[in-house]
Amino acid sequence: MKTRRARSITTGPPADANTAGGFFSLADERLKLGVEEYSPAMLQKIEYAGGNNRSFETAAASLERLAECPVNARQVERITERLGKERADARDKSAAAMEARKLRSRFKEAPAWR
Repeated sequence: MKTRRARSITTGPPADANTAGGFFSLADERLKLGVEEYSPAMLQKIEYAGGNNRSFETAAASLERLAECPVNARQVERITERLGKERADARDKSAAAMEARKLRSRFKEAPAWR
């Protein structure tokens, strides 16, 4: 049986944004821009258009006309489906916590009824 010898790790010049995989702007972090480079408000618009139109093509046309932001239909589809999956996962997690009786109340006491 052969044994493998550990390779020595060589260090080169320190990595910068270009060698680490691309440019990263601090403005992206301040504006909360995600990997799609849309603001949270624009992501809400894309999600709404994608979920409430007959097709992703129609949603893309609506976004271009109403939000004055051209987004292609494939991107509308990807974003809408990703956000929908995130919502479904959060719902399932809350339902499981409720069934396990681990869901905590958001209020210290029940609100008073008038």
